[in-house]
Amino acid sequence: MSWTAPMTAVAHTVFTSSDFNVNIRDNLLCEAPAIAANPTSYFVVDDLHSIVERQFVQNTVLTSESTASDAWADLATEGPAVTVTTNEYALVLISCEISNDTLGASSYAGVNVFGPGMRTHSPTDYTGIYVTGKPANMPEQGMASIYFRTLTPGLNTFKMQYRRLSVGNAVFSKRTIMVMPL
Repeated sequence: MSWTAPMTAVAHTVFTSSDFNVNIRDNLLCEAPAIAANPTSYFVVDDLHSIVERQFVQNTVLTSESTASDAWADLATEGPAVTVTTNEYALVLISCEISNDTLGASSYAGVNVFGPGMRTHSPTDYTGIYVTGKPANMPEQGMASIYFRTLTPGLNTFKMQYRRLSVGNAVFSKRTIMVMPL
């Protein structure tokens, strides 16, 4: 069922039950209270005169693991990751505790996005969390927000990935990803 532009009432014309059903009942059934299925949902515009219900989703991996990769990579326990239906837009929040076993070394956490049948976004050093110039083995909690606006509409998977820069072992723990599909 889709929303339709209501009729314009004209004086001295009959308002039938069919007119009521099409112009009032059916349009009310397209409103958020009629569509709502989950108490923690919100609604976004899907198309002209169309809204869809969305939910904020998150996943956490507490395990502390390291990488000596200079390229973006998974840790032994991948992720965390979430798979959710989006339009072209999503707000992603990531957080984790980061350290490196080498004085002054840099470590990064970012987001890799896979859309319907393809990778749509790779992590970058500029859209994630990074820790640099810290004493060896001194963890720091970080958080980043990333606004994606060119996603492939449909089912998208958002997964955290990690890297170090040049030296040391980058260590990551208490890893969380939260996605607000728009």
